[in-house]
Amino acid sequence: MKRLNSKYLPIVAFLGVLTISFAIALPLINVNVQQIGEGSNEVIAPVNNSFVNWVVNTSDPRYVTGVIITADHNLTVGSTVYVTLLDSNNNVITTASVTLTTNVTAGTPLPQINFTQEVPINTIYRVAITATGPKV
Repeated sequence: MKRLNSKYLPIVAFLGVLTISFAIALPLINVNVQQIGEGSNEVIAPVNNSFVNWVVNTSDPRYVTGVIITADHNLTVGSTVYVTLLDSNNNVITTASVTLTTNVTAGTPLPQINFTQEVPINTIYRVAITATGPKV
């Protein structure tokens, strides 16, 4: 057994030195991650809360045709507001958006956002509203 170990010792030593040589030869990779809010500008949410007024079909109020959103912050020209209606399983029923052509002050209703199809009120479980600032 001792003879067997001494026979393979040079091979094991060679493989160990070879492995260490490759490990030393590999370049070191540094990754720097910048947190949101660090750097030259902070990322600020344009809206914290919104109020939704439903626009219904005047001849059949069981159907929603659009929404009028009122935001709690000022929105500037070029901002886009997206509205997504979801069912009870969080599946998207429909989505629509509006891009502002004028500044809108806090508490002032945005232009009406119309859906491409009428949506039965009883299918709407949740509404998601996303506001993005203008492209810079």
